[in-house]
Amino acid sequence: MKDTITKLCTILNNLKVRYALVGGIAAILYGVQRITLDIDVIIQVSGEDELRALTKGLGEGGFTISLEDALQALRERTHFTCLYNSVVIDFKIAREELDILTIRNRRAITVDHVKIFITPLEELITAKLKILGSLKDVEDALQLMYMYHDILDWRKLHTLLREEVFKYVDRLLRIVSKKFADDRYVINKVKSLEALKAKIQRFVK
Repeated sequence: MKDTITKLCTILNNLKVRYALVGGIAAILYGVQRITLDIDVIIQVSGEDELRALTKGLGEGGFTISLEDALQALRERTHFTCLYNSVVIDFKIAREELDILTIRNRRAITVDHVKIFITPLEELITAKLKILGSLKDVEDALQLMYMYHDILDWRKLHTLLREEVFKYVDRLLRIVSKKFADDRYVINKVKSLEALKAKIQRFVK
């Protein structure tokens, strides 16, 4: 996976594409212990010429990609995918406010001497809770809050969510508990996440 990430980002950097890695792969790069089988990327492109250059560059780099799918995604402001060494890369064309903020505030890290742009913590946590919202995403968000509680911009996070973050998490966990009331594994997971949330709240008071 690491080789795929560095090769992908080398191509994007050389083409001067404005991008940010998001989702599970971003969480992993921030240190969350989890597994993901794909790479999610938000890109900001100005038009068809830039997208044509991107698909050409990726194709020449050994990625399997369809120009037609990419152009359709541009017209519809949606997603397109490509494949490299059995890894699926999902490109989302920036459209929503959170996408634009993610690109604008992206952060650079270095992996094997390659600059990699990733979503900021606050935007990543917001997307995990507000856009995705699965139990795994809530777990990722809480782990990030726990790991980075001392450097997170909590006010910014509240603004992005348009609600106090712990109230938002409480509501998501209640929904999951109600939906999977007969699933012992899910209920135990919810309880462990509630305990983690309480620990984070003690840190940030």
